[in-house]
Amino acid sequence: TVVTTAQSFLRVYRAIVRTAGSTGWNIGTITIRDQDTDVTRASIEPFFNQTLMAVFTIPAGFTGFITSWYTGAVVNKDTEVLLFIRPYQEVFQVKRHIHIIGASYGERFDFAEKVEAKSDIEIRAKASGGGGDVSAGFFMWYER
Repeated sequence: TVVTTAQSFLRVYRAIVRTAGSTGWNIGTITIRDQDTDVTRASIEPFFNQTLMAVFTIPAGFTGFITSWYTGAVVNKDTEVLLFIRPYQEVFQVKRHIHIIGASYGERFDFAEKVEAKSDIEIRAKASGGGGDVSAGFFMWYER
């Protein structure tokens, strides 16, 4: 079932299922797409009731500070995980890069990674040969 919102969004960080019938869960995948380009912006997997995405944009007038990041993969394949930052009106730059094989990894930064206002943060992962689940995230704060 297609549902169109009257709202306009620049970014989607989190989508949450608020009500879900008798099961209490979203049974199928919920996909959020750009109406004009059909690009998928977010998805909610069955039984998750929320998105799980490692993305954020620093609000205008604020500076962000990333203090750590983490990742894990259960698949026994070489998995490349990258932490990207795209400064406002520039291109994405790799700030951290790790390869793991069926393992987890976490790193606390000795000095926080400073992220300027309106910059985008993303973690992306790719397993060799495709497939496999990867989890990732980062801890940060932002201030004026």
